[in-house]
Amino acid sequence: MRPAAARIIDLAAALAWRADLRRCQVGTLFSATLVVTNGCYDVLHAGHVASLASARAEGDALLVLLNSDVSVRALKGAGRPVFSQAARALLLAALRSVDAVVIFEGLDCAAELRALAPEVYVKSDEYRDRQNAAEKAALEACGAQIVWLPRDGRYSTTAALESMEGGALPRTPPRERAPSDSPELVAAAGTAEYCQAAAAPVAGACGLSGKAEPSGPQDMPRGGDWGVP
Repeated sequence: MRPAAARIIDLAAALAWRADLRRCQVGTLFSATLVVTNGCYDVLHAGHVASLASARAEGDALLVLLNSDVSVRALKGAGRPVFSQAARALLLAALRSVDAVVIFEGLDCAAELRALAPEVYVKSDEYRDRQNAAEKAALEACGAQIVWLPRDGRYSTTAALESMEGGALPRTPPRERAPSDSPELVAAAGTAEYCQAAAAPVAGACGLSGKAEPSGPQDMPRGGDWGVP
């Protein structure tokens, strides 16, 4: 599995990767399906993780178009985003379900959708009746299948932020320091070692090994993967 930071790419690199996926479709029985979704992902929660896993299951590679800091501020207002675009991108890229992350600057990602022309586009069904018109037109132009995922009402970024502001969420006692707080790992932030150590407590709590897993489908031809170069 490639380091999370290596999965954060610009649109030019994403288009080159997209071309590679298309070449895999020519003259073979295996169809490499690109899935795209987009969002702010300001405070990543379990609902996001589940929806991204569901999105990845719709194809062979998942690319997330992530709103930039300027874009989030324009859409959400003052005080947002809580986390910078670099931090949000790294968290997304660290997920096994995500193959690549591209940050976009506009209020919508219509231009990126037109350029990437995914086979499948996935979004929460809370946006079904208020889909961005430019994004909808871009998806129709490239013939993408739109998959609407049911929203899990147990999770909400807005509710999480309100809880934190009200002091309702439990705080980590000062004496307990997360592995990611150690001076050595702070200095190595963004490296594979940092990501592995920071993820270990979560992996342990979930009964996982915390070891890196292949990012591509298990039945991939020639033992390769669809990870970005």
